Amino acid sequence: MNTPPIILDHAQGISLDPTNSPFNNYQVFPQSYVGLKILADTVREQELSMIAKDPHAANVVGHISNNVAPIIPCSFNWFSTTIVNYLR
Repeated sequence: MNTPPIILDHAQGISLDPTNSPFNNYQVFPQSYVGLKILADTVREQELSMIAKDPHAANVVGHISNNVAPIIPCSFNWFSTTIVNYLR
């Protein structure tokens, strides 16, 4: 079976051959993409909700008084920790 490489970096041309992976659990790369997409969609839903309540919120990236759902910082922490650990 011809297994396509997993593209890690399009700009630098870095890919991973899943049939000859240098480490276990290489599946984390495409799975993390899915996790990041879900996280990005969740954050965007929160942003749109805030903008609907206050149109000026569209101009603010983040503010200490924002009422952000706890899942967002939790997910960002999970994602950043996971990626850093696997990239090491």
